[in-house]
Amino acid sequence: MAEISQAVLDQLNELIQSIQSLQLATISKTQEPLASYSPFINIDGAFYILISSTVAHYDNILHSQKASIMLIEDESKSQNIYARRRVYYTCKAEVLADDEELFAIFKDRHGEIIDSLTQFSDFHLVKLSPLEGNLILGFGQAYKIAADHSLSHVKGKGHSKKKT
Repeated sequence: MAEISQAVLDQLNELIQSIQSLQLATISKTQEPLASYSPFINIDGAFYILISSTVAHYDNILHSQKASIMLIEDESKSQNIYARRRVYYTCKAEVLADDEELFAIFKDRHGEIIDSLTQFSDFHLVKLSPLEGNLILGFGQAYKIAADHSLSHVKGKGHSKKKT
């Protein structure tokens, strides 16, 4: 596996830090997919979200203990709508007990609203631990993210024109 440059790792970290919310995909007990979003914090490679138990994705996480997440560059910042910088992961999902230290980090990142949300009994912390993923930095700039967080450049036959 070829070593990935520090510049690629820096772009991954910058992308994660520049985005306030992640896209969240879960699956229900009846195998129905659900897409949603949530503000997040990132600590040591894990993503933490604070979500209400009144919404379907909470039940889905409790049932499956799995989620897929995506962080994607804002459309207005992208040079090409088809080549937006993004990272997506399959994750192990677990509901955590209240944690004042994590709440403080949420508040630093997302503001005073956290004080209100953490007072409601239906809001819970969920830890999303990436198992594997993909990083896309543009055309021809795709990387596989392994379970150990190492990156490898995805190489294939590339795009070709349709035969007429």
